Amino acid sequence: MGRVYEGWDSELSRRIAIKVLPEGDIHGPERLQRLRREARALAALNHPNIVTIYSVEKQDGTPFLTMELVEGQSLDRMIPEGGLPVGELFQIAESLMDAVAAAHDRGLIHRDLKPSNIMRTGDGRIKVLDFGLAKFMDLEEADADQATATDVLTGDRVILGTLPYMSPEQVSAAPVDHRTDIFSLGIILYEMATGKRPFSGSSSAALLSSILGTTPADVSEVRPDLPPGFDRVVARCLAKAPRDRVQSARELHADLLHLRDESGPAAGATGGNSDPGRRTPVDASIAVLPFASLSLEQGDEFFADGISEEIINALARLPELKVAARTSAFSFKGQNEDLRNIGKKLGVNTVLEGSVRRSGARLRITAQLVDVATGYHIWSERYDREMLDVFEIQDDIARSIASRLTTTLRVGAGSSLTKRGTSNLEAFRLCAQGRGLLEGRSPERMRRAMGYFERALEQDANYALAWSGLAEAIGVLVLYRLEPPGNLLGKAEASIRRAMELDADLAEAHGSLALLHEFRKQGPAAIQALKRAVEIRPGYANAHSWLAWQYLLLGAAKRSLDHARQGVEFDPLSPEAVSNLSLAYLASGYFQEALQEAQRTRSIQPGFSTGAFYEALALWHLGRFAETEPILRDLSVSWAGLGAQNALALAYAAGGKNDQARTLLAQLAEANEHASVGAIHAALGEKEEAFEAFEREKHWNYWPTLFIRHLFPDVLGSLRSDSRYRDILREVDRVWGISPDGVPFDDSAGMD
Repeated sequence: MGRVYEGWDSELSRRIAIKVLPEGDIHGPERLQRLRREARALAALNHPNIVTIYSVEKQDGTPFLTMELVEGQSLDRMIPEGGLPVGELFQIAESLMDAVAAAHDRGLIHRDLKPSNIMRTGDGRIKVLDFGLAKFMDLEEADADQATATDVLTGDRVILGTLPYMSPEQVSAAPVDHRTDIFSLGIILYEMATGKRPFSGSSSAALLSSILGTTPADVSEVRPDLPPGFDRVVARCLAKAPRDRVQSARELHADLLHLRDESGPAAGATGGNSDPGRRTPVDASIAVLPFASLSLEQGDEFFADGISEEIINALARLPELKVAARTSAFSFKGQNEDLRNIGKKLGVNTVLEGSVRRSGARLRITAQLVDVATGYHIWSERYDREMLDVFEIQDDIARSIASRLTTTLRVGAGSSLTKRGTSNLEAFRLCAQGRGLLEGRSPERMRRAMGYFERALEQDANYALAWSGLAEAIGVLVLYRLEPPGNLLGKAEASIRRAMELDADLAEAHGSLALLHEFRKQGPAAIQALKRAVEIRPGYANAHSWLAWQYLLLGAAKRSLDHARQGVEFDPLSPEAVSNLSLAYLASGYFQEALQEAQRTRSIQPGFSTGAFYEALALWHLGRFAETEPILRDLSVSWAGLGAQNALALAYAAGGKNDQARTLLAQLAEANEHASVGAIHAALGEKEEAFEAFEREKHWNYWPTLFIRHLFPDVLGSLRSDSRYRDILREVDRVWGISPDGVPFDDSAGMD
């Protein structure tokens, strides 16, 4: 490329390097073009591991560059037989990858990466040199120096690189992009690890043939002391087709940092750049945003949603990784929200985003893992596969993310993080559509969800997740009094049995089972089902929220609050989870906190009636009756059987509006809401009437239980000294399966 001299800058009193063209090439247009290209390339870069250019000069018609003087040893003279020590290898590799990534970020391809163009200075710094063949990726300029395979074979001097380090597309004269540098980096990594190049030949033709057709031996055959994943990283760099390689130098850098950490102190002993994307188990957290559907086919949006949810569920199985739940992650669907804001709102440090495109039987999925604080791409990958490979792709993505964000991947070799519940893609899509509807609790959404699950089961009758979803939709309809039980309850029970037969370790099935146990007032059994669900998937936000509810019904306020907090931690933008936390605060006596969470619920989803109800209850406890009444009046129709009328009557009584309280009391008595009638009589100071109403109560459903025991203890304070009150509590315990001392028979620790 040129001759380099040591020089002296008399203006700034410093030693410099002066690069001039060889004699005879001064007037050659191609050489001059490359000299200018190198100047432009280096001027565009400012990186500690890339040589710095000072100026472009001309003296007596001779053009030259002045540059940083780099003193040290080139990498080709440093690599011993058998390869570099582990720590030294990683230190050089990390600096090299970071430098190349910086060049790629600025749109530059080096095109001549090789050990002789990499130097280590006396103080241990790595410098990448010689950008004379660099190409700006965004420029459409003609390549006057585009070589052909014939050029390579017939000339001692290679125009577009150095043959032993060239990519298949370079030697084939095919168009190149940044991935040609990835191939060269793979060769350099292989050589640093083993002491020899992966491709060889006794002639240029033989070497070219080796690059195009030979698969080199695994690095581990020579270096068993390297981390097991090193083979895979190098092999991906050396893939013949660019689409099959590591797709960016940033990703390669992240892979090496992860391997370094896995290999222990020896690999990191010589230092190297820190990784802003590397996480410790303490702060390992992620949100999987809904993958964008790039297809035009109807229903593909839900297919993409299903892929995202499967990855969420797979990662949520790892106890050392915090995973934002679907409800919260999907709240950003279709929005162009800044990733930093998403990370802040969801309380996570990384975000996985991607896209799905399908065409006929082919599928393309791209995925990128991003550090939300820095925008650093920790990992990215593109998958071009057959449609039926979608399940393997989901597992590949989950494993890749888990291996980068956690210290230990707690899943056995050969096992899968994702659950391949079906091989029928249409069933998969229909089930994903049904599960999306489960996030709401309206009768219309539940009925529509049932329809999608039933259609999914027509496609695949052995799809456990669809059976579980069907049971959950029915359970919500029945438990929330949106539909009479009728034949629905038997259908739900049959669906749960089938789901359990197909997959006893399906977390959703245990969650659906808990709903049916609650409907039958089998509180301890519901708790056991939910505990099993979070044992299978520690990050199952819904199960934590439901556990909070169940513990509250059984009088375990502290445990309820613990699980409610976990539910919100995993699902911070779920109105259901946040409202459950508000309720747990209410039952624990933290009324100001309950008010704040209830108001936050309504800000997440305006018009969310549960949040409004808990806001009213918190205001009642804080003595702000004037603010309580209008909220409860608005809810008195839609929430008539779910506590709004009861609470409004208590608010009237507490505010001295006894006539209004008695009007509601009469309506509740006509509806046989005897427990609520008893509580209102107690609030009005009518002790005997209260006990008479309690004696008529036969059902003790969850709202009467909460009102009597947990939410309004002060209202019933005047009754506590009476033995009949203790009899009432024992009856409630009996109905809900609690032992006489208030402890569920199978969960005796920690109850209060």
